[in-house]
Amino acid sequence: MAVQKGSEILKALIKKNDDNIKIHLFGKTFDEKLAENAPNYIFHGQYKRGELSNLLVENNIDLVCMFTVWPETYSYTLSEVYMAKIPILAFDIGAVGERLKKDKLGWTIPVTKDTELIINKIKKVVHAKEYNKIIENFKNHQFKKIEKMQEEYLELYNNCADIKNKIVNISSIQKMQDKNDLEDLRIIIKIKDEEIKNQKQYIDSHQYLVERFKKTQNTAIWKLAKKIKGIIKK
Repeated sequence: MAVQKGSEILKALIKKNDDNIKIHLFGKTFDEKLAENAPNYIFHGQYKRGELSNLLVENNIDLVCMFTVWPETYSYTLSEVYMAKIPILAFDIGAVGERLKKDKLGWTIPVTKDTELIINKIKKVVHAKEYNKIIENFKNHQFKKIEKMQEEYLELYNNCADIKNKIVNISSIQKMQDKNDLEDLRIIIKIKDEEIKNQKQYIDSHQYLVERFKKTQNTAIWKLAKKIKGIIKK
């Protein structure tokens, strides 16, 4: 678990939480403190893709918490949790928040560092009547087949290709001399057509790239950004 996935929040929850809630972490962690078990915390370690659903069921998990502080573009982890048919509590950010609200398979809360608020919410939802309603919703949830997902991805790709010259105009990217000049980076995004305002996924992806531009210029992402700039100018 990395910082953007909520490692700092998890550590705070373990410290704040009493023994009434047993916290489990499935997956690898880059923080040595999270690799150590505690009376109210169990670290299970890395797992292979496709194993998470069974691990959640085998360990009698009642609620899955996804407190990523970085907007996900889809989240395959969420899909694996869906397969386990266990309610989810997550921050209302990115695709995780959007999918949860749309599918009605859990609860969302605003991104926060308030661990007391989070713990109170966990206790509330687990004992709420709505918890059983969420369980029932899983019975009616239709999982998309691979063919359907391929069709949707192809449609999204085609839409992005069609509007690439409409959605953004990178007017200037100043040349960087050293890392201290990163603050001088300015990206101006101009929406040229009203119809593309609904292309939210494409916009979110672009904003994600912009943030990465500000952090570093000597990475593969920076080189990719330069290529994107060249394509847009054509």
